[in-house]
Amino acid sequence: MRYLTLLSLLGLASCAKPDPLRVRLVTFQGAEAPLLAQKLGFFAQEGLVVDLQEISGAGKAMEALLSGSADSIVGTYEQAIQAQALGKPVVAYLQLTDCHCLAMVAAPGKGITEVGQLKGKVIGVAAPGGQMQNFATRLLEQAGLAPTDVSFAAIGVGPSALVAIESGKVDAAIVLASTLVPLRQRNANAVTLAETFSPEGNRRVFGSDGYPSMSLLAQRDWLKANPDRARRMTRALRAAVNWIKSNPPEAVLAKLGAGNLEALRLHLPRYDPRGEFQLEQTRTVLDFLARHNPAVRDAKMNSAQTFTNEFAQPASGR
Repeated sequence: MRYLTLLSLLGLASCAKPDPLRVRLVTFQGAEAPLLAQKLGFFAQEGLVVDLQEISGAGKAMEALLSGSADSIVGTYEQAIQAQALGKPVVAYLQLTDCHCLAMVAAPGKGITEVGQLKGKVIGVAAPGGQMQNFATRLLEQAGLAPTDVSFAAIGVGPSALVAIESGKVDAAIVLASTLVPLRQRNANAVTLAETFSPEGNRRVFGSDGYPSMSLLAQRDWLKANPDRARRMTRALRAAVNWIKSNPPEAVLAKLGAGNLEALRLHLPRYDPRGEFQLEQTRTVLDFLARHNPAVRDAKMNSAQTFTNEFAQPASGR
């Protein structure tokens, strides 16, 4: 009897469902792909149980990764470079967008129509010393100005940035799509001085059609220990990107449940269904950061160290 009971228990155990592949994923607000992967069931289709947390910015997401409270994050490719420059073994393993996706706008009524007119003016950025200020510095240098020729003011993003621009607190600002679109809608004479939403605009600023940006990041040790989870994550997010590319912005907005339709129309085309990093484009990012970030410059890095295409398999692949 004991023997039969043991066999029965073993049979039940063999029929039990395997433990789920759990991943703690942190993403920044405004990143559409991970939310859609969750809502559309692409993580579940890959056998993943994803604990998805959305926080205020990519910087906070990186803090979660480095502290060990996240297994993987949706951040920016730039963050992988900056982390490695500081000795942190962070690797980008899936490219989601190929768009720097920033614009410099002039405040309405200021009479500013080109970057060269900003000498002695105030430029608004989300926070001092960040990605937006680096972008502004790039544009100033291309126009023959030095960063010391202007002043920078922290204006945040979204509604606070819009208020600062429209009230004349700043003369120009670096903005995301979420600010650029309502600014244009509310001010017919708003002037965009430079933008990297389009391949043409990106080429004028960086000399390259694409700029690896939104990416899936993890620490190198986690990738080595969890290659199957990493592949499943890339497949699920590739499926979300393919869904974005095959559906109109209206459908994306409906599925997300919140957002700005015109901002989505501006941003969604820059999702990259390839998923793989292009070496020349990663060098463009590294060169840009090295010019403005002493830690990156002193590290004398090779961009090939900062990403891997090992896990970027097609969404239908296994």
